[in-house]
Amino acid sequence: MVFKKALLTLALSVMLSSGSGVFAAHPDNGLTATQYKAALAVLIPLAEQGDVDAQLTLGIMYAKGLGVLENDRTAVKWYTLAAEQGHADAQYSLAVMFRDGKGVLEDNKTAYSWAKLAAAQDHGDAQGLLGGLAVEDEDYLHAYKGYSLVIQNGTIVDNSGMKDPIKKILTPADVDMAQQMASRCLDSGYTDCGMIDKGAELTATVNYIKNEIMDNWILPANARNGMVVELIIDLVPTGEVVNVKVSYREPIATDAFVSSVVRAVKKVKRFDKLSQLNAVLFNANFRQFSVKFKPEDLRL
Repeated sequence: MVFKKALLTLALSVMLSSGSGVFAAHPDNGLTATQYKAALAVLIPLAEQGDVDAQLTLGIMYAKGLGVLENDRTAVKWYTLAAEQGHADAQYSLAVMFRDGKGVLEDNKTAYSWAKLAAAQDHGDAQGLLGGLAVEDEDYLHAYKGYSLVIQNGTIVDNSGMKDPIKKILTPADVDMAQQMASRCLDSGYTDCGMIDKGAELTATVNYIKNEIMDNWILPANARNGMVVELIIDLVPTGEVVNVKVSYREPIATDAFVSSVVRAVKKVKRFDKLSQLNAVLFNANFRQFSVKFKPEDLRL
């Protein structure tokens, strides 16, 4: 099996470097239909046994129609298996499939998640993809940050064509913030890439949101100290609540207590002051955020 895999690796390196989408013999790759068939006979068992390189290769073959009929759904299947094992190329390829809606429903959020995993392994294309996805969502601060990461890792020497238009939208302070975010994100191995601290304005906004919720919150009779519930709230730039869900609750928190907090958020409907917030600050911190509540909050 090891000998077969070595031969297969050599053959596939020729086949995949061509990028052609043909099945029969082609002068660009030098492989015949018979050779493709032989390659598949070795690849599929290896992939089914969990060989990550075989899984990635099958993903590429099905995505490009190399030796098989092009099938994006099957490509996604093999990319996913390899990506779940931590293969950066597979994670990037899967992110592209979700971005483009090939073999799966188009989903930029999932694309971003896979691209981020690949980027954490210094995958230059994935880092660039993070910036592109942020642009599509009009999250220009994170877009600039994403393109800055590519430059810092030395993958793209000159990507001014991507960064300059975004730079014109941002203020000098925002550009500086994005660069700081990129450095912090890179230095932390992509574990510290989230909330931006803009001091008093950020703190005041968080307090405003929490106070609005508490003004509409009615504690149930069975509420007791020690009960805690954490909510994830999704907002749009007008401040309107589009979704609220429970992300955590202490075991002693009753259903009535949890429901009372959720109702309070839904009763607010819209946090009007957020419509006045800087778009960059909103996108970075309040498009989706979490907040905790406990009975003691209403007794301060």
